[in-house]
Amino acid sequence: MGLILLFAIIVIGVAVGLISLLLHLLRAPIRLLFKILLHIGAGFLALILINMAGALVGVTVGVNLLNAVIVAVLGVPGAVLVLLLTLLL
Repeated sequence: MGLILLFAIIVIGVAVGLISLLLHLLRAPIRLLFKILLHIGAGFLALILINMAGALVGVTVGVNLLNAVIVAVLGVPGAVLVLLLTLLL
């Protein structure tokens, strides 16, 4: 009985250690993914706000694949770029 308990404690300790190591190794990629998703979300929110405010003055930005890619890659500056391109062209 004592040997089985010792074996169970060792297995649990190794499992906790491996999980801790895995979380430590994945911390940076998960943080980077979160920052990228936050950046994309802020860009699309800016695009929506530009369209809502622009509707009051007659300037709207079309939501299409090209604009979506620009905003997804550049975030808020991409939304401003799309707005400036819409105004200039």
